[in-house]
Amino acid sequence: MHHTTPNPLGPTPRSKPTSKAASPLPLTALTDSGAYNNDGIGHSLVGAAWSIPTGLSASEEAIARKETLLLRRETHTLAKRANHVDDVLSQMKQDKKGTTRALEAKAREANFLRREVERVVAERDAMVASVSADRAYIRRLEHKMTAGGPDNAERCATLRARVKELKDAVAAVKASEAEKAAEIESLRGDKASLAHALELRAAQLSAEGGGDVPSRLLYAVAKGREEAVSLAVQLAEKHDALTREKEECERLRVRCEECERAKEDAMMEAARVHANVSDLDKRTAALKTTAEAEVTDAHEALAKASELALQFERETVTLRAALDKEKLHSRSLELALGETETGVSEELEGMKKEMDAAVAATEAEAAKATREAAAERDEWRLKAARLEAELEAARKIAAAAEEASKTHDGVAARRAEIAEAEAARRAEQAEALEEEAGNLTAQIEAFAVVNARLQDAAASAQSRFDAEVAKCANLRAQVQTLEAQMAATRAEKTTGEGDLKRKLRGALEELATVIAQRDEQRLALKETMSRCASAMARADRADANESSLKSLVDNLTRSKTLLQETMVEQLASVRTQLENAQAQNAELEAAVTRQRIAAEKLQGLVADRGSFTPVASPMSPSPR
Repeated sequence: MHHTTPNPLGPTPRSKPTSKAASPLPLTALTDSGAYNNDGIGHSLVGAAWSIPTGLSASEEAIARKETLLLRRETHTLAKRANHVDDVLSQMKQDKKGTTRALEAKAREANFLRREVERVVAERDAMVASVSADRAYIRRLEHKMTAGGPDNAERCATLRARVKELKDAVAAVKASEAEKAAEIESLRGDKASLAHALELRAAQLSAEGGGDVPSRLLYAVAKGREEAVSLAVQLAEKHDALTREKEECERLRVRCEECERAKEDAMMEAARVHANVSDLDKRTAALKTTAEAEVTDAHEALAKASELALQFERETVTLRAALDKEKLHSRSLELALGETETGVSEELEGMKKEMDAAVAATEAEAAKATREAAAERDEWRLKAARLEAELEAARKIAAAAEEASKTHDGVAARRAEIAEAEAARRAEQAEALEEEAGNLTAQIEAFAVVNARLQDAAASAQSRFDAEVAKCANLRAQVQTLEAQMAATRAEKTTGEGDLKRKLRGALEELATVIAQRDEQRLALKETMSRCASAMARADRADANESSLKSLVDNLTRSKTLLQETMVEQLASVRTQLENAQAQNAELEAAVTRQRIAAEKLQGLVADRGSFTPVASPMSPSPR
């Protein structure tokens, strides 16, 4: 009796399949270790254990093994592709997370740079406001100095005119003093000559003692009167000149007092200007220090902003390169995913078709084998029934033959044994056929289970494939969203960079303007300082001129006092001389009167005597 190899799905007889073309993939079942899980088609087919049905020929078994090996390889390939797709998807997710983090970091950096630029702009505005305030203060000071400049210039011009007038007055006083001194010298000479003439005349008169003495005395008295009148006129003129000099000295004193007051005003104005200049210097120094500190801070902020901008540009270039790389990688992944999806879908369709064909062929073969086995079983049953009928007939015949003839016992016994053996063999064949029919039924049921599992696996694979397609579509949408975000980020970054560059250019231009304005303010301050220095120099020169004028006025006052004293002394001496001359004139008049009386007496005496004596001319020389 032949025993078949046990099969996990049931016993299989050694009967040949009816058709080789009907079973291109003679697979029996999947083991429990190869059941499908929820990780995809690749993972579900990796653990599949393909078994080759027994009872096949060597060529069919080789073909089945080759097909099983090919299926295993394809399963491993699909599993590797699925794992690669999962790795690529996870890598894309990680890259997306990294890109999102990088974008968030860039957004934070852009916000920080924006805040830095706003701070720099605020500091620049504050600095510009401070510079504007300082410029307004300097303009007010310049306006004050400019407004006070004409007054100071007018005062200086007035002081110069007064100094010139005082110098002219001093020169006139000196000239008048020289003239007066010359007149005094001439008067002294006239006085000396007059005294000498009087002395000579007195000596002459005393020496003559003649008749012409009265006429000479009268002539001398008349001449003395004329000289006295001229002296009185000269004294009146001198008195008028002294009065004018007193008035001029009074005017000079008033002018000196006015010059003193103007000097005090100029000194006060110079002190005020000096205080303003000192305050301006202090404010300028403070403004310069503040401006230098602000410029240093602005330079540091600009350097920091430029460094941050360069770093942002470098990181932007790096991020752009990474994004381009990620885009290329995403495109390659999309292409790979498309190819993988196409390949997987094609492979799944092929596998599904092959599985459907194999299941259909297996079902057809199983149905055909079942029908053949049923027909053969019916045939064998009929044969067995016929054999049983023949056996009964043979038994009957044997019994009849045994009864009929005892000679044929051995032959009948052998025939009976042969018939029993044949019946037993045919009974065994019937049992084998029944067993094979049961095995075929079990195989059909197993194939039905496998078919159900394959259909479930195909449905699960289709659902997973749909899920993968949905994931791919979601990833494509995410990639498109990411590209849109990157484009928006690039546009925003470009706009931010443009705004930042424009703001930096504006800040640099305004800083250059502020520096130029600071230089202009320095030049204006230098000009103001030079003007103040020139004003101080003019004030010093005015002080020196005032000092010299004061000393000159003092000298003039002293010389005037001395001149007045001298004139008073001279007037006293002239008065004394005049009194003496008047006394002499009175004496001369008395003498002339006496001489006239004497002459009258003499004339009376001469008339009485009847003689006439001619009188000599007063100017004729007296006989010795």
